[in-house]
Amino acid sequence: MSGSWIDPYYSTGRFKAKSSGARDAAFKVSALKKLLEASRDVPSLFPLTRVVDVGCGAGATTFLLREMCVQAGDGDAHVDGYDVHPDIPGFADSETVKFVRGDFCTADVRPYDLAVLFDVVEHVPAPADFLRQVAARARFVALHIPLDDSIFSWLRNLPHQNLSHPGHLIVLNPASALNLLALGGLRTVGFDYAPVFRAPSGGVGRAQRLLNLLRVPMYRLSPYLLQKTLGGVSLMVLAACQQSGA
Repeated sequence: MSGSWIDPYYSTGRFKAKSSGARDAAFKVSALKKLLEASRDVPSLFPLTRVVDVGCGAGATTFLLREMCVQAGDGDAHVDGYDVHPDIPGFADSETVKFVRGDFCTADVRPYDLAVLFDVVEHVPAPADFLRQVAARARFVALHIPLDDSIFSWLRNLPHQNLSHPGHLIVLNPASALNLLALGGLRTVGFDYAPVFRAPSGGVGRAQRLLNLLRVPMYRLSPYLLQKTLGGVSLMVLAACQQSGA
């Protein structure tokens, strides 16, 4: 397989125009920072001098990833943002942040220290093959993965609605998400639940805010139980690639 299958929904910019992903940029980077701090016992992971934000969208996460590296003491880190939508060439680069319009799976690059996929893998046909190609271009991969396989989600028929927007092609729970990474040639180093119901997009609308009153105590009791029932929980995963030496 050469490259990844790119839906015109993404390459024409229609997804970016409708997406509210930039609203949750700080939440996702914060979840990654927490997981990386818990993974300091993986010496081959650090320092992070070259990071790539695959499917960077509006680019907000890309700049925040650079800030995260600086705060962690990796002031020399360079972060590249890859996406296929037409607005990418107009994004402002800096000495340490660069944006590239293109399919990362066809990029001829030296392996990055860390490839970050925030809400990406669920949009891609043949996701295991996609992960293998990403892993061939990085030492570690970090993923924020929506977990749509909840009772409440199925009762509302959200998996069917999500096919049109935001374009979720697979419906995952914690076990299937971790299994997918292994099938894609990645070795999970660590993972954590992320309470996405607390993200800015998770509190939009009166119904969501009322539902979150139930989610808060349930999350404290068991993130897994909340994910299986009412949803509103995603998974943050750090995985090693074959060339990582982990």
